Amino acid sequence: MSPSSSASVVLLLSGSLRAGSSNEAVLRAAQEGARTVRYAGLGELPHFNPDDDDPDSTGKLPCSVVELSAAIAGAEALLICTPEYAGTLPGSFKNLLD
Repeated sequence: MSPSSSASVVLLLSGSLRAGSSNEAVLRAAQEGARTVRYAGLGELPHFNPDDDDPDSTGKLPCSVVELSAAIAGAEALLICTPEYAGTLPGSFKNLLD
């Protein structure tokens, strides 16, 4: 997709699982005036295991991983909003990145 495409989509990723998160509020505000898709499956991702990351060894990837990969591939850009815990990213979001 080209940046000028009318089909451009920004994928919104929150690093917080907490209901009422201020990070979620920022992403809701970012939806104004842009074509966006919010990813809401952070809590459904399996714990990262390199052995499971190779579809040739397991036969297939977990559905939640396939859905996240498709959402990223279909987006023109990503907007990530995440809290900081002890000077780093929350564990659930690190898991998403892995």
